[in-house]
Amino acid sequence: MKLKEAIEIYQREKGAPSNAYDWYRRSAKDNGEVYIGNISIDAVKIGNQWYIDDRAFKEAIKSQQKRLELRKKNTEDYSKGIYHGVAGQVIEIEGGGYKNYEGFIFAWSNYLIARERSDGRWYCRQCSSMVKEEHNKKCTINSDWHNCTGECTLSKVYCPKCKTEVNFCPNSKSFTLSKELGKKKLEDNR
Repeated sequence: MKLKEAIEIYQREKGAPSNAYDWYRRSAKDNGEVYIGNISIDAVKIGNQWYIDDRAFKEAIKSQQKRLELRKKNTEDYSKGIYHGVAGQVIEIEGGGYKNYEGFIFAWSNYLIARERSDGRWYCRQCSSMVKEEHNKKCTINSDWHNCTGECTLSKVYCPKCKTEVNFCPNSKSFTLSKELGKKKLEDNR
């Protein structure tokens, strides 16, 4: 299938990016592939035309449609306080996403990040309340380059409402869930 025809079809799909054909052609030239949604498809130039595999293109379109359906469902559930996934998993929602932690999620808006208004917020998985954060003393690792505002100083997040908390280990990304919930409540929530 000609790449130009494939991109014309793809651009009619709901949620397709508004990239011009030249963007895809440049990707084909520079990388030998194009992305349809999150799927990479090899591109080959024959004469003056770029081509991609028909079957791979159809599979990428189906994959993109399923991804958008899942994102819509995740967004609807998120607005109801229903969170999907397991610790460490990132869930895509319309306009952003969230990452799962034991007992918490860290949610963000792509719009607010792009405008440097917010990097995101922590929410309790148990009661959907916004949680409190505690930070260690100011980070000096990056002080020579810029003011550190990242999570490198985050030491604890906790929910004042239901007493769930996560203590972040200062030397790693690991954390421990507070025993306040009790073993039974933890098992019930998994």
